[in-house]
Amino acid sequence: TSRKEMTRVLKPFDLQALYIFLCIKVALVTDPCMGSGHILVYMFDVLMQIYLVYGYTTNEAVESIVRNNLWGMDIDDRAAQLAYFAVMMKAQQYDHRWLAKQKRHPVQPNVFALQDSGDWPTFERQMRQVFTHYPSLMEEASIKTAKTLFETFADAKEYGSIIQPEISLEEMTMLENTLDEMAQKADRMDFVAQADDLQENLAENCVPEEFMGMDISNYQVFLDKRRRMMAQYIREYYESLV
Repeated sequence: TSRKEMTRVLKPFDLQALYIFLCIKVALVTDPCMGSGHILVYMFDVLMQIYLVYGYTTNEAVESIVRNNLWGMDIDDRAAQLAYFAVMMKAQQYDHRWLAKQKRHPVQPNVFALQDSGDWPTFERQMRQVFTHYPSLMEEASIKTAKTLFETFADAKEYGSIIQPEISLEEMTMLENTLDEMAQKADRMDFVAQADDLQENLAENCVPEEFMGMDISNYQVFLDKRRRMMAQYIREYYESLV
């Protein structure tokens, strides 16, 4: 349906209602010093009424509010835990099967405890190690943005919500995508390292590499290969002592 056709069909009030219906899921309610979540819980009630007025079911509204609308942060870890509990209990109040649903389709409240950024030299070394194996045009830009973030949040527990990161949305998106790719590549690197360690371990213990594909019918073959490997290992060991 074109915009002109919708304008003919919908009255001005209806257009406003449609706009709110479409935009409510992207409305953000943020409490940068949430404490134990009192404001988030109050806004949960407010948002619930808005959702219901514009045609959402209670269960749809609860999931959307938890997933999309409420955001909070604090410098205190215990406060963040309490806020998490408060939001989940408020969701359970409206949807009595909310907690049971989390076992199948978990939806986590967007409440966070700020953390100090940690050791930048170590993180930079890890980033460059991945880039060494998987070169990227985004290497220097990603490292520069990551370093800025580390410096900005070096004392996050001290300064909390007054921190104003001087990083653009484009830079954050670029860094997020780069870190996602690095995580996947680092997993592959770790797998290769583990595979190399396994191969070395098997050789040290005179176990044929083929054993993982064997079953009981191959037991005699396994024994024969292992005996030959052990004989070779013992011979090389004693020859090395001469």
